[in-house]
Amino acid sequence: MLEKNKEKHATLYELRDDYLDLQRAYDDLAEEGLTDEEISERLGDQLKGVEDEFEAKVERIALLCRNDQLMAGVAREESARLAARAKRLHQRVEFFERYLLHSMRLVNKRKVEGALVTVSIRKAPVSAHVLDPEKVPEPFMRHVPEQWVPDKKALVKHYRESGEEIEGVTFITDKETIQIR
Repeated sequence: MLEKNKEKHATLYELRDDYLDLQRAYDDLAEEGLTDEEISERLGDQLKGVEDEFEAKVERIALLCRNDQLMAGVAREESARLAARAKRLHQRVEFFERYLLHSMRLVNKRKVEGALVTVSIRKAPVSAHVLDPEKVPEPFMRHVPEQWVPDKKALVKHYRESGEEIEGVTFITDKETIQIR
């Protein structure tokens, strides 16, 4: 059975603390009147070893940062590529749904049941198309920062409940969409 390398690598903060401790020890020895040569004899190898480890750790962390920056760039580019692909696929779906709807309407076929899917024409829910926002009554307006805009949900709800037309708004009640199940 292979032995795993159990050597613990010092963290940057541990190396930093060791480095600072050795610098303090160096300063203390200097205050005691020891010369740089005498201090180097006592602490030199230790200080050099910690300094080398510290610099190596800093370099490895910097390389990690550079690698992560590059990976983030790749991820951003891939995200943009996938978003563009999703947009193209969505547009293709919309095209085929319009194509199916048009073709099924032409042959007066409301439903086609296949082995794997069922395609049917269904009536879309009522939607509001605002022709003139200035003419829409205040109860059907909502405040969006710095402006008032028509609240289409409130308009549709009012139309469904009362059937009342509102000036400046056209209610679309005859739109059909394709449903694939």
